[in-house]
Amino acid sequence: PGDALFQGDGANLRYELYGGVTSPYGGPPMAMADAPGRAVVGLEHAAVWQPGAAEPVNAKVAPGALHAFASAGDTRVGVGDAGHVVSWTGGDFTVQASPTNKTLTAVWLANDDAATAGLNGWAGGDDGVLVRRTPLGWSLWAQALAKPIVALQGRTSKDVWALHDDGSLHHWSGDAAGKWQAVAGPQALPSPPPGFHALALLANNALLLAGDGGALWLGKPIVNTNNFVWLPQTTATTAAIRALLVAADGTTWLAGDRGYLANFDGKTVSALNPGVFKNLYGLATDAAGVVHIVGQTGTWLRATAPNQIANHSLADMPVDLRGVLPTFDGGLVAAGEPVVEIGPYVEMPYFATPLPGGALGQTVSWTVAPGNLPTLNLLRIADANYTTRWEIFLHGAVTQAQLPDFPTLGQFSPLPTGTLYLRLWRILAPQLDIDALNPKLINQNYWISWAYNTTNVASPMGQSAAFNPQLPPVTTPDPVPWPK
Repeated sequence: PGDALFQGDGANLRYELYGGVTSPYGGPPMAMADAPGRAVVGLEHAAVWQPGAAEPVNAKVAPGALHAFASAGDTRVGVGDAGHVVSWTGGDFTVQASPTNKTLTAVWLANDDAATAGLNGWAGGDDGVLVRRTPLGWSLWAQALAKPIVALQGRTSKDVWALHDDGSLHHWSGDAAGKWQAVAGPQALPSPPPGFHALALLANNALLLAGDGGALWLGKPIVNTNNFVWLPQTTATTAAIRALLVAADGTTWLAGDRGYLANFDGKTVSALNPGVFKNLYGLATDAAGVVHIVGQTGTWLRATAPNQIANHSLADMPVDLRGVLPTFDGGLVAAGEPVVEIGPYVEMPYFATPLPGGALGQTVSWTVAPGNLPTLNLLRIADANYTTRWEIFLHGAVTQAQLPDFPTLGQFSPLPTGTLYLRLWRILAPQLDIDALNPKLINQNYWISWAYNTTNVASPMGQSAAFNPQLPPVTTPDPVPWPK
């Protein structure tokens, strides 16, 4: 929404935002999270690190959603949504005239001619759109490259590479034909790798491509051709690699999801420990050659050496920082994509004992992947109509529950014969105290996130002939009212 929506009578307007993952048909297992009372304006901030300062600060400038950055000479630019092109002018971003309304996701500026450094370059994005930078400004290039452009890098103004999301490439040589030439990348291999995000130009005209699933491909040029031999590199991660940077010493830095950070010396990838688990999106060096790594919701790391990484992240920064630019006074500015975070999520539980359709005994256990620890677990036993017959509240770290010996209770047992359903919620609710629990607070008004699963079991009280092991469709995890 535009800022005007929050003015006048709407000055106090807030949103209740929900997000989640579930099965294709809306049933369990599922994980949900919410972000209550959020205003979704005023999020377009930048982070500025003044020269000589110990830390970067949150600066309330409004660059819009930016996805890529480049600098050369006296020019510092960012590109983003709807063809947005901005220039850092010394204290703010100013909007430049753009010839396209397509989202731009890559930009590069030439630095091979000192007289025109930063005045020549390219930007690209959705549908293969290309815009060219000249001393006269940005103009639409007639030749679109058909596929989304995710990265642009060049050695000179006549040696520029464009990477597409599928791993294919185009090359600009500035020849008389004035055309970008298609070049086969790893996507042409018999088993093409997953999607790509980053491109680096190495020595001896080699290329390095990175992308989803920890994919890293080294392209060695074949002499007297426009082709490459593509060699997969071992990264020992399944995280998406989103940024590459060739440092002054020739070492290539890799950054990606879940705090993945590594060095590549041309032969071996060496993982580093940045001490954070947020996604890392941008890499840059400052005037002293120090590597800066930026990422999710204000994450900002400074590496004076591969194993000397300091965390300078900004608290309460509503922006996924996508890149860093040098300022004119020797400082740095980082910007990116405004976000409202929903969560954190908790992992979904999966029943281990009993197995689906098995007989309910005196132990129920479940497994979960590592992740955020919930406040509590809520385990319920329901009848075939999903009416609760018995429940227990457990600490968040618990992964099993001991049940009463229901058959010995005879006519006083709460469980009927036939089909029963085990229903389990893992609930993250910081306002709740499991050791002083008020059951009236077990509703989503107090939950940040929750994960839910259910399975059918045979009652220990006996089983009817109509028992059906197929789980019925579920449209909502619980009849508890949603917040108003």
